[in-house]
Amino acid sequence: METEKPQSPNWGRYKDNIGDIPGFPFNEGFPPGGPFGNGEKTYQILLRDGERVEARIDYSTQYRTEGIRWETNTGKCIDRFVVAGWKEL
Repeated sequence: METEKPQSPNWGRYKDNIGDIPGFPFNEGFPPGGPFGNGEKTYQILLRDGERVEARIDYSTQYRTEGIRWETNTGKCIDRFVVAGWKEL
């Protein structure tokens, strides 16, 4: 039996959304576990414009003003407040 992958509280609410998602700024947070628990895991994140992107959590800035961010496979950093939901892949 396969266990269900972790997801943010509002993933189910927004996962099928097309177009802009109301409620910006969002506060979905990050998966629990920190850099040693999920530093190498990949997630699908849902942005406020409805775009779905694969990303990892960037812990390199966790002690700076920027805080923890999402980083896409193209190297683009995304602030947590534009992420409406996330799910581990």
